[in-house]
Amino acid sequence: MSKILLIDDNADNLTSLSATLKDLIHTSTILTAKSGPEGLKIASLEMPDVIILDIRMPGMDGYEVLGLLKANVKTKVIPVILLTANYTDIQSKVRGLEAGADAFLSKPIDKNELIAQVKVMQRIKKAEDMLRNENILLESVAKDASMKFDFSQKKYQNVFDNNIVGIVETTFDGKIINCNTALAKMFGFKNIEEVLEHKTIPFYKHISDREKIISFIKKNNELINYEIELVDKNGKTINTLIRCFNINNQSILSFLIDITDIKRLQEKQHQYEHIVSSSTDIMALLDKNFTYLASNTAHLEALGKTSEEIIGHTVEELFGKEFFEEVIKPYALRCLSGEVINYQEWMDLPIRGRCYWDVSYFPYKDKQNKIKGFVVNARDITVRKQAEEKLLKSEYFLSEAQRIAHIGSYELDVATG
Repeated sequence: MSKILLIDDNADNLTSLSATLKDLIHTSTILTAKSGPEGLKIASLEMPDVIILDIRMPGMDGYEVLGLLKANVKTKVIPVILLTANYTDIQSKVRGLEAGADAFLSKPIDKNELIAQVKVMQRIKKAEDMLRNENILLESVAKDASMKFDFSQKKYQNVFDNNIVGIVETTFDGKIINCNTALAKMFGFKNIEEVLEHKTIPFYKHISDREKIISFIKKNNELINYEIELVDKNGKTINTLIRCFNINNQSILSFLIDITDIKRLQEKQHQYEHIVSSSTDIMALLDKNFTYLASNTAHLEALGKTSEEIIGHTVEELFGKEFFEEVIKPYALRCLSGEVINYQEWMDLPIRGRCYWDVSYFPYKDKQNKIKGFVVNARDITVRKQAEEKLLKSEYFLSEAQRIAHIGSYELDVATG
C-alpha cells in the first residue's frame, strides 16, 4: 500500500485533504504533519511515495522543508507537490522548482487535479524505484566489458518481463533486438512480436532527437532523464522520459516512462494561468471568513501589492473596517447564502485611484455543491460612467435650451398679438 504525507500547519486543510484522498484513493495510507520538522521526521521514517507540502507555514516554511528533503540522500527520491498561493503565483513556482519541487497545486485545490497529480507522482515514484534497482544490475554489466548483456539471464529476466516501464534494446543503427510487454503496450502494439518487425526510427517524432541521443551515448555511455516526443504506431504523440545505456558499444538499452499525463496537466494549468493572468478584470477568491485564497495579476496591480501581501489576509485588513462593513460584507453575506450579486460602486485604490467599478460576486462551491466561499470579479467602467454622465449633462442642457427657446417663442407671440 502506498503512502501519502501531507505537511500543513492548518488543521482544517489537513482534514479536508486527508478526507479527499482517502475517499478517492482507497489504496493509500495518509500520513499528516502539522509542521516542517515533524514532516521531515515522518518522511525519513515512513518514506512516503508522495509528499504534499504547503509553502506558507510558520517557523520552517515549505521552501526550507523542500530543500532539506532534497538534500537528504534518503528522502530526495520522494516526489513533492507544492501548494502555491494561486494560479498566477509564478514567483513561488520558480523558487519551488529551484528547490526541487516535482509538481504544483494552486489554492483552492481542485479535487480532480489533486487526484491526477498524486496518481502521476505515485506512478513516477514506482517507476523510479524500479529503475534504481535495475541500475545496480546495469552498472555491474557496464563495468564488465567482456560480459555480453543478455536478458535471457535469470537475474535480468524478472526485471525485464514484469516491469511497468517500457524497456527496449536496440543496435546503434536502429534495429530492435528485444523489448518488454510494457513497451509494446506503450506504443499500441498487441505483443512484442509486432514491435520487433519495426525499427526505432519511425517511433521518433523528430529524427534529429535520435541522432542527438546516439551521439551523446557514444560519447558519455549513458543518458539520464531526457524528455523526448515519440509516436505510437497510430501516430499519437507520447511525451516520454527516457534513460539510455551503452552496452559494450554493441547496443543501447533504454528505459521509457510515459509522462503524457503530466504534460497534459501542466498544459491545463498553464491555460488556466494564462486566462486568469491575462484578464484586465480584477479576480479573487475568498473563503467564508472573507480571507483571500487566490488573486490574479490585475488585482495585485490595482492594489499595488504582492501575492504574499494579499493571500491569507482579510478584506478588512486591505480595505479598512468601515468600507468592509458598509459595502462589501452585506453583498458577500448574500452571496454566501447562494445569491449571485452585481453592483456598481466608486472605490479608491492605491494605484488606479478613484474608479467606478462593476462588481459581481459568485458563490464558490465544492464537488458536493457546498458553498465554501465566493469569487469576486470587478471591472473598471470609469470611462463608461463618465461618458454616461456627460451624456446626461448634454441631454439636460439640450432640454433646458429647448425649454428656454419655447418660452421665448411664446413671449414673442404674446408681444406681437
